[in-house]
Amino acid sequence: MQPNNTKRNIIIIVIVAVFALGLSLVLREDTATQVSPNDTTSKNDTVKEKNRLIVTDQFPGDVVFVSSITLETGGWVVIHEADDKGNTQAVIGSRYFSNGTYPGEVELTKSLVDGKRYIAMLHSDDGDQKFDPSKDLPIKNTRSAVIQVFFQARADLPEQKG
Repeated sequence: MQPNNTKRNIIIIVIVAVFALGLSLVLREDTATQVSPNDTTSKNDTVKEKNRLIVTDQFPGDVVFVSSITLETGGWVVIHEADDKGNTQAVIGSRYFSNGTYPGEVELTKSLVDGKRYIAMLHSDDGDQKFDPSKDLPIKNTRSAVIQVFFQARADLPEQKG
């Protein structure tokens, strides 16, 4: 009977983890959708936005799990390293997404390091679906602020997607 108990325990753990993830996303949505550390976006403002990005802190690794991407037209989710002041540094991952709203994953060329800060940013596409930072510029919101989300790699998080 050990194998059945193990399967049941795994199913229970998965259900609890999914519930906890959903609850944390609902509770953290206001902070996760900020476009900068000092942004005061209200829920009414975000409804008007045609492009949106939600990313939470991540477990260190080679993939960033994006909770939600909303793009009016196709574009890029680009992951940048951030310096101690929160400025963008090297691009360590990018992925093209079609228009619409959905979750996604961005594979990285360099692993996330525990304790480091990163920036997920929306970029336009010049039509060739090949990322070129000189042509595929950051997308701005209705207040002309770059749509970006700061997050941290944290080993103390339970390993989960989103």
